Amino acid sequence: MPKSLVVRKCSREVLFILMTIGSALFQIGFYYPLFYLQLDSVKHGININFSFYSLVILNAAWFIGRCTAGIAATYMGVLNLAIASTVACSAVIIPIIARNDVASVVVLGLTYGYLSCVYIALVVPLVTVSTPDMSELGARMGISFAFIAFGGLLSGPISGALLGSQYR
Repeated sequence: MPKSLVVRKCSREVLFILMTIGSALFQIGFYYPLFYLQLDSVKHGININFSFYSLVILNAAWFIGRCTAGIAATYMGVLNLAIASTVACSAVIIPIIARNDVASVVVLGLTYGYLSCVYIALVVPLVTVSTPDMSELGARMGISFAFIAFGGLLSGPISGALLGSQYR
Protein backbone atom coordinates (compact mmCIF):
# COMPACT_ATOMS: atom_id res chain seq x y z
CA MET A 1 0.00 0.00 0.00
CA PRO A 2 1.39 3.46 -0.86
CA LYS A 3 2.56 5.51 2.08
CA SER A 4 0.16 8.38 1.35
CA LEU A 5 -2.79 6.02 1.76
CA VAL A 6 -1.47 4.81 5.12
CA VAL A 7 -1.05 8.42 6.30
CA ARG A 8 -4.58 9.24 5.18
CA LYS A 9 -5.91 6.12 6.90
CA CYS A 10 -4.05 6.91 10.13
CA SER A 11 -5.35 10.47 10.18
CA ARG A 12 -8.90 9.10 10.39
CA GLU A 13 -8.36 6.59 13.20
CA VAL A 14 -9.28 8.07 16.55
CA LEU A 15 -7.37 5.44 18.58
CA PHE A 16 -4.15 6.04 16.65
CA ILE A 17 -4.46 9.82 16.92
CA LEU A 18 -5.20 9.74 20.66
CA MET A 19 -2.38 7.25 21.28
CA THR A 20 0.12 9.41 19.39
CA ILE A 21 -0.95 12.66 21.07
CA GLY A 22 -0.95 11.01 24.51
CA SER A 23 2.51 9.57 23.93
CA ALA A 24 3.85 12.94 22.83
CA LEU A 25 2.38 14.62 25.93
CA PHE A 26 3.84 11.89 28.14
CA GLN A 27 7.28 12.49 26.64
CA ILE A 28 7.11 16.14 27.70
CA GLY A 29 6.98 15.11 31.35
CA PHE A 30 9.04 11.93 31.04
CA TYR A 31 12.49 13.53 31.01
CA TYR A 32 11.99 15.93 33.95
CA PRO A 33 13.27 13.49 36.60
CA LEU A 34 16.08 12.32 34.34
CA PHE A 35 17.37 15.83 33.72
CA TYR A 36 16.66 17.44 37.08
CA LEU A 37 16.43 14.76 39.79
CA GLN A 38 20.01 15.32 40.98
CA LEU A 39 19.85 19.10 40.86
CA ASP A 40 16.45 19.26 42.50
CA SER A 41 17.56 16.86 45.25
CA VAL A 42 20.53 19.08 46.10
CA LYS A 43 18.30 22.15 46.10
CA HIS A 44 15.95 20.42 48.57
CA GLY A 45 18.79 19.82 51.03
CA ILE A 46 19.68 16.21 50.18
CA ASN A 47 23.37 15.32 50.59
CA ILE A 48 25.25 15.99 47.35
CA ASN A 49 27.02 12.61 47.59
CA PHE A 50 23.69 10.80 47.74
CA SER A 51 22.13 12.98 45.02
CA PHE A 52 24.81 11.67 42.69
CA TYR A 53 23.36 8.18 43.13
CA SER A 54 19.74 9.22 42.58
CA LEU A 55 20.08 8.58 38.84
CA VAL A 56 21.55 5.15 39.56
CA ILE A 57 18.46 4.33 41.60
CA LEU A 58 16.25 5.62 38.79
CA ASN A 59 18.11 3.54 36.19
CA ALA A 60 17.88 0.38 38.31
CA ALA A 61 14.11 0.78 38.45
CA TRP A 62 14.04 1.49 34.70
CA PHE A 63 15.78 -1.81 34.06
CA ILE A 64 13.24 -3.72 36.14
CA GLY A 65 10.34 -1.84 34.52
CA ARG A 66 11.48 -2.67 31.01
CA CYS A 67 11.99 -6.33 31.86
CA THR A 68 8.64 -6.84 33.57
CA ALA A 69 6.41 -4.78 31.28
CA GLY A 70 5.88 -7.58 28.77
CA ILE A 71 4.99 -10.08 31.46
CA ALA A 72 2.47 -7.72 33.04
CA ALA A 73 1.02 -6.80 29.63
CA THR A 74 0.12 -10.42 28.91
CA TYR A 75 -2.15 -10.42 31.95
CA MET A 76 -3.50 -6.85 31.92
CA GLY A 77 -3.43 -6.06 28.23
CA VAL A 78 -1.14 -3.60 26.50
CA LEU A 79 -3.59 -0.70 26.38
CA ASN A 80 -4.76 -1.15 29.98
CA LEU A 81 -1.21 -1.35 31.33
CA ALA A 82 -0.09 1.64 29.28
CA ILE A 83 -2.96 3.77 30.59
CA ALA A 84 -2.40 2.62 34.18
CA SER A 85 1.34 3.26 34.05
CA THR A 86 0.98 6.76 32.57
CA VAL A 87 -1.65 7.80 35.09
CA ALA A 88 0.41 6.41 37.98
CA CYS A 89 3.59 7.96 36.60
CA SER A 90 1.90 11.36 36.36
CA ALA A 91 0.74 11.02 39.95
CA VAL A 92 4.28 10.17 41.09
CA ILE A 93 5.84 13.24 39.47
CA ILE A 94 3.80 15.62 41.65
CA PRO A 95 5.37 14.59 45.02
CA ILE A 96 8.85 15.08 43.55
CA ILE A 97 8.37 18.76 44.41
CA ALA A 98 8.02 18.07 48.15
CA ARG A 99 10.83 15.61 48.80
CA ASN A 100 13.09 16.57 51.67
CA ASP A 101 14.94 13.45 52.81
CA VAL A 102 16.89 10.53 51.39
CA ALA A 103 14.01 8.06 51.77
CA SER A 104 11.70 10.20 49.64
CA VAL A 105 14.31 10.40 46.87
CA VAL A 106 14.73 6.61 46.93
CA VAL A 107 10.99 5.86 46.95
CA LEU A 108 10.15 8.39 44.26
CA GLY A 109 13.13 7.36 42.12
CA LEU A 110 12.22 3.69 42.28
CA THR A 111 8.51 4.28 41.72
CA TYR A 112 8.92 6.75 38.87
CA GLY A 113 11.68 4.74 37.24
CA TYR A 114 9.63 1.56 37.23
CA LEU A 115 6.35 3.09 36.08
CA SER A 116 7.85 5.29 33.37
CA CYS A 117 9.79 2.49 31.74
CA VAL A 118 6.80 0.18 31.83
CA TYR A 119 5.18 2.69 29.51
CA ILE A 120 8.31 3.21 27.40
CA ALA A 121 8.56 -0.56 26.90
CA LEU A 122 4.92 -0.64 25.79
CA VAL A 123 4.97 2.11 23.15
CA VAL A 124 5.92 -0.22 20.29
CA PRO A 125 3.48 -3.00 21.29
CA LEU A 126 0.80 -0.33 21.66
CA VAL A 127 1.25 0.76 18.05
CA THR A 128 1.34 -2.89 16.99
CA VAL A 129 -1.86 -3.82 18.80
CA SER A 130 -3.69 -0.84 17.30
CA THR A 131 -2.63 -1.72 13.74
CA PRO A 132 -5.34 -3.66 11.87
CA ASP A 133 -3.18 -4.41 8.81
CA MET A 134 0.38 -5.52 9.65
CA SER A 135 1.66 -4.37 6.26
CA GLU A 136 1.14 -0.81 7.55
CA LEU A 137 3.06 -1.33 10.79
CA GLY A 138 6.33 0.31 9.71
CA ALA A 139 4.59 3.41 8.39
CA ARG A 140 2.47 3.67 11.53
CA MET A 141 5.56 3.37 13.72
CA GLY A 142 7.28 6.11 11.76
CA ILE A 143 4.27 8.43 11.91
CA SER A 144 3.76 7.83 15.61
CA PHE A 145 7.40 8.25 16.59
CA ALA A 146 7.75 11.37 14.45
CA PHE A 147 5.15 13.09 16.63
CA ILE A 148 6.38 11.51 19.87
CA ALA A 149 9.87 12.87 19.17
CA PHE A 150 8.59 16.44 19.35
CA GLY A 151 7.43 15.80 22.91
CA GLY A 152 10.91 14.59 23.79
CA LEU A 153 12.50 17.64 22.21
CA LEU A 154 10.24 20.02 24.12
CA SER A 155 10.61 18.36 27.51
CA GLY A 156 14.06 19.62 28.51
CA PRO A 157 13.51 23.33 27.85
CA ILE A 158 9.99 23.26 29.32
CA SER A 159 11.19 21.49 32.47
CA GLY A 160 14.06 23.94 32.83
CA ALA A 161 11.73 26.91 32.40
CA LEU A 162 9.35 25.52 35.02
CA LEU A 163 12.20 25.18 37.53
CA GLY A 164 13.00 28.86 37.18
CA SER A 165 16.17 30.88 37.16
CA GLN A 166 17.32 29.90 40.68
CA TYR A 167 18.58 26.51 39.35
CA ARG A 168 21.77 27.71 37.67
